[in-house]
Amino acid sequence: MEASTINFYEKVYELILRLKGNFLWPAMWGKAFYDDDPMNAKIADEYGVVIGTSHHEPMGRAHDEWRRYGKGKWNYDTNSVVLKEYWTEGLSVLVLTKVLLQLVCVAMAMNR
Repeated sequence: MEASTINFYEKVYELILRLKGNFLWPAMWGKAFYDDDPMNAKIADEYGVVIGTSHHEPMGRAHDEWRRYGKGKWNYDTNSVVLKEYWTEGLSVLVLTKVLLQLVCVAMAMNR
């Protein structure tokens, strides 16, 4: 079972709810929660599980997505136009999926 697809995460959502929880920060290193399987967030929303992202995944974009789709350096001082576009695309995905239970981080880690 691939650890970034809905087959995996659905089991995690069920476990979280059985443990009386409702929040998940998905794996980030080498994974992209929203990009790897578009159903991940939709099903989390149906289960009532809130998905959060950290300063490594600003605006709903996973750390690994920059490697996949980013252009230029991960540096706001020198690449702010591209980064804003990249983050806008990430937020657009969240809006288009109509997923309500999201915690979106606006901070940016500088370690890429």
